Amino acid sequence: MLSDRPRVRDFVDALDRGAKDDRVVGLVATISSVPMGMAEAQEVRDAVLRFRVKKKFAIAYSETFGEFGPGNGAYYIATAFDQIYLQPSGDVGLTGLMIETQFLKGTLDKLGVKFHGDHRYEYKNAFNIYTETKYTDAHKEANSKVMNSWFGQMKSGICEARHLDKFRRGHVRLCLQQDMHVVLDILSIREPRVVLREWEAEAQGIVERIAR
Repeated sequence: MLSDRPRVRDFVDALDRGAKDDRVVGLVATISSVPMGMAEAQEVRDAVLRFRVKKKFAIAYSETFGEFGPGNGAYYIATAFDQIYLQPSGDVGLTGLMIETQFLKGTLDKLGVKFHGDHRYEYKNAFNIYTETKYTDAHKEANSKVMNSWFGQMKSGICEARHLDKFRRGHVRLCLQQDMHVVLDILSIREPRVVLREWEAEAQGIVERIAR
C-alpha cells in the first residue's frame, strides 16, 4: 500500500537538493525517537554531513534522547549536526545495542506443526527460528559480529563528531558485556550510569547547550 508518510529517501533527497541550492543557508531539525535501522540512520546522517560540506550550518534540537528508552539512533544522527540543543528536562540515554530473536519451534511443537527446510552450513541461520529453541553457537556468533560492527561504526562516528578522543576518561566509555548487551556508561560521575541528565550532558560535551 502507498503512504503519504515521508520515507528516508525523501529526507535524503531533500537534504541533497538543499545542499546545492544557494537559497538554502542552513538546516534546523527537531530530532525525536528514530524508528529506523542502522542503515537508514546512516543514510540520514551522511546526508546531513554532505549538507555541511557546502558550508551551511546545521542545528539539531531534541526534547530528549531516550528518556524512557534507548536514544542511540537519535543521538547518533544528531552528532552529524554542527550543534545539538537539548531542552532543560531532557535526558541523554545511550543504552547500547541488543539483538533479540524469537524462536518458534516450541510453539510449533505444541501445535503439532513440523517445519521442513534446509540450509547450507551452520551460519545460514534464517531457518533457526523454526528449527531451534535457542541460539546455536554459530547463530550467536554471527549476530554478535553484526552487532559489534554496528556498535563500532556508531562509536567512531560519535567520537569523531563530538571530538571525544575515543571516549577518553572524563567523557564516555563504551563497554561490551559478555551477554551480548552493549552499554555506554559515564565515568566522570561517581557511579557509572547509562542516562545523563541535561546539565551532565552539557558538561560532558555530549550536547552544545540547554535550550532555555
